[in-house]
Amino acid sequence: MRAGVILFDLADNIVGSDRTIVNLEGAWASISGSDAVRVNSVHDLPSDVLWLTNLNFNSFFRAGLSRHPNFRRSDWLRATLAQLIEELGVAANTTATHKTASTMAVLVQRVLNVAMKRYGVQPSARNGRLNADFAERLGVKRCAIPDDLYPIFQSIAEHPSVNVIHNINHTALAPTVTVRRNRLAHARRIMGTAVPSDSGWERMRRVQSDDGWLEKVETPFLVKAEITNVKPVIAEVLSWGGGSRNMRDWLTDIEWRVVRQYGT
Repeated sequence: MRAGVILFDLADNIVGSDRTIVNLEGAWASISGSDAVRVNSVHDLPSDVLWLTNLNFNSFFRAGLSRHPNFRRSDWLRATLAQLIEELGVAANTTATHKTASTMAVLVQRVLNVAMKRYGVQPSARNGRLNADFAERLGVKRCAIPDDLYPIFQSIAEHPSVNVIHNINHTALAPTVTVRRNRLAHARRIMGTAVPSDSGWERMRRVQSDDGWLEKVETPFLVKAEITNVKPVIAEVLSWGGGSRNMRDWLTDIEWRVVRQYGT
């Protein structure tokens, strides 16, 4: 397989404020072993060449190049193309762009040759990065969370965002990550929830001063309760008022059990 590099003139500004493509024309393209040439469109390029572009993730997808199996974004080699250009000393401040394109094309071709001939790696547009192709070829096991750790994530997964552990003081700009439970397990839990019918309801009066007796009720129920002192960390998830000024005071049995953990 042949490899090449294409350097778009305005790689960092190909999308206008109205989200339309304003520049995917004008670029230097080089196939390994050949001098770089000016191209006016990606359609001028041969389709039997793997092309490494200088477009980042967002620009690559906005330009629609993800639909073409022979184009790769700038981080296909893990390090970005700009980083490699800088490390090799062929940046724009010292080297003409067409020279940079031809130099990087040779590098990409050598990497591709080693990957395919020595390791049997077949580049796939599905993976996006060459290291993912290596992992697939070598049968590297994907990261998996042990089943016994899932209960720990149950309450975390119900919160919209969780602070990532970092070694600096907490600030408003601290990174966050959204934790989601396994979709299949969540679907089974929801589908397995008992849903009462429209008839057969019975009004029950409180039989004790506290709410411990409700734990013994095995059928679905609605309970009228006054919610106070909900922990701030969980308040935004509970959102019992749903944005209403008047917070509702009727809870289902499931909601009541959750409130008992985080409020009074």
